[in-house]
Amino acid sequence: MKRIKVFVEGVTDAVFIQQYVKHCFNKDLGIREEKGLKFADKSITAVIGEIQICNGYTNLAKNVYINELKKNTQGEGVNLVIFDADADIESRRKELLDIKQRYNVEFELFLFPNDSENGAIERMLEKIINQQNKPILDSWYAFENDLKTKEIPWKTPKTPTTPADKTKIYAYLETLVGDTKTEKERIKDRNRIYTDSNHWNLECAYLEPLKDFLRNNLL
Repeated sequence: MKRIKVFVEGVTDAVFIQQYVKHCFNKDLGIREEKGLKFADKSITAVIGEIQICNGYTNLAKNVYINELKKNTQGEGVNLVIFDADADIESRRKELLDIKQRYNVEFELFLFPNDSENGAIERMLEKIINQQNKPILDSWYAFENDLKTKEIPWKTPKTPTTPADKTKIYAYLETLVGDTKTEKERIKDRNRIYTDSNHWNLECAYLEPLKDFLRNNLL
């Protein structure tokens, strides 16, 4: 059986990919905490198992990841790089493929949210909410639009800054969980349960490009 190594940017990505792969293909990628480090700690650079957190796309060029990429290829394994497209998907794709060429490493590339649009994993998550919860995001959009009409006298520019997509996802989940500390913990990246159909729809058509990418490389 070929060994799959998945390289992602952050904790959110790692947890989602692990659960999505398990959901779709009944395959465990072996994500678990590295001894001595808290999983949510930003100092983490790798996760023992088959998913590695790089903490940013530029870090893929660091020796630790270049060596891991080469080592897995030499062992006839397959490397998957699943990063965010951010503001310009074609520029990000070019930057990552340049790393591939410059360091002579092999990997297959997929860019969140769907390998064809700008954005990040949070944009993808926004697209796969349980549609029964759509009024929550509708209220958020109304909030964003209302912010654009306000002015803060001391601020430059005076218009309030729109909260990041990451904040939107946190707010979405916080409206769905209970008030206890245990329930609030479920909001955090490391504790999210993407297989909870009350929150997410892992059968959403928006995920088909990711599903096809994983199917082509995992199976």
